[in-house]
Amino acid sequence: MHPRPSPIAASLYTLRDMNVDVIVMHGPNGCCFRTARLLESDGVRVLTTAMAENDFILGASQKLEETLIKAYDMFEPNLMGVVGTCASMIIGEDLKE
Repeated sequence: MHPRPSPIAASLYTLRDMNVDVIVMHGPNGCCFRTARLLESDGVRVLTTAMAENDFILGASQKLEETLIKAYDMFEPNLMGVVGTCASMIIGEDLKE
């Protein structure tokens, strides 16, 4: 059993427990870096959309879509997951879309 130090880390570990091959974190690079690296030692690839300042103002749904396509092309996963970070949730990104 793993401690769940934050909602983002809890989401990452839950997806790992669901046997997700690739997780895309929709937020700035460096968000939950330590947790992401620990998951990679478990065989889960963790990527980020690397949201920047302009994305916080204009939105980054296009960046999320591009990252998902690139992740699929690079790793050909059976199952992918998306985790919203504080940044993407504050600006109201629609992850279901």
